[in-house]
Amino acid sequence: MQELTNVSDWEGVLTAVAKERVSKMAVAYPERRAVEIPYMDIFRHDPQIAEEVVERPEESLDLAAQAVNEMSLPVDINMQDAEVRIVDLPDDLIYTPGELTAAHTGKYIGISGVIDRITTADEKPINMAFECLRCGMITTVPQLEEELQEPTSCPSCERRGPFRIDERQSEWKDYVKMRIDHPPSSQTMSGEKIDGDVAGALVNEHGEFGLVSRAGE
Repeated sequence: MQELTNVSDWEGVLTAVAKERVSKMAVAYPERRAVEIPYMDIFRHDPQIAEEVVERPEESLDLAAQAVNEMSLPVDINMQDAEVRIVDLPDDLIYTPGELTAAHTGKYIGISGVIDRITTADEKPINMAFECLRCGMITTVPQLEEELQEPTSCPSCERRGPFRIDERQSEWKDYVKMRIDHPPSSQTMSGEKIDGDVAGALVNEHGEFGLVSRAGE
């Protein structure tokens, strides 16, 4: 694969295939924070970017989210937590739980199945703010692991704490944990299930109470 495309490339794709959708999100923001774009719309316009979505989804969709704020839109607003979702994947990118292998790790794929179990919605930190109790400096640390990541030292007084979490200046996202069972129509053996997390705006969509109301579907 060639070198990963940039924000400008994504801006061109979004302007060409999803400007109306992004504009509607901008008008409704922050009540609406996500825009859905069919995979084949992207593939037909730029096959390389479509391939990058599959092979390097985290990096690629981060560029897409950044590109949203570079577009010429009907309202001038900073949508810093906007999400770009790629939907309607082709059949060759959709799998049942029993078909998944190590080769699919880290790829952008679809899962066909039934929500067997789901937790109630909770919040998880995305960027945690810490106050140094020695000098009052606030340091923000991205939370990329399951365990809480704290500052190694204060950038102001250069001391190793102590620190106190400042929840008001921290950034949070809703999330749920779910278990997906194979679909009834699947030819694979029953009992194959996978566990996963869903975070962000998707948690509260698609049902009166969001994903929590869709257990069994």
